[in-house]
Amino acid sequence: MHPYALIGTNTGRHSTNKGSRKSDIEELGEGTCLYFKFLKYFMVLFFIAALISVPATLINLKGIEYEYVSDGIHKYVAYTTLGSLGSYML
Repeated sequence: MHPYALIGTNTGRHSTNKGSRKSDIEELGEGTCLYFKFLKYFMVLFFIAALISVPATLINLKGIEYEYVSDGIHKYVAYTTLGSLGSYML
């Protein structure tokens, strides 16, 4: 066994092109290779989902319904929800 770098190791990707599927860690087994491809795929997917949710969070931060909540962390988490806009009162 030899160590692999955290940054710069090619794990390949899910593709129909055989050259794109090639990975530096293939000698560790198919399951390990698929696991790291899966991790890379879902990191990208969750990053895109986080980017899509930024506008909604910014709009919800403009609300004033939770101004008088005394607990600090709950107040800031509540500001990011739809309830902070007061739309439930309409």
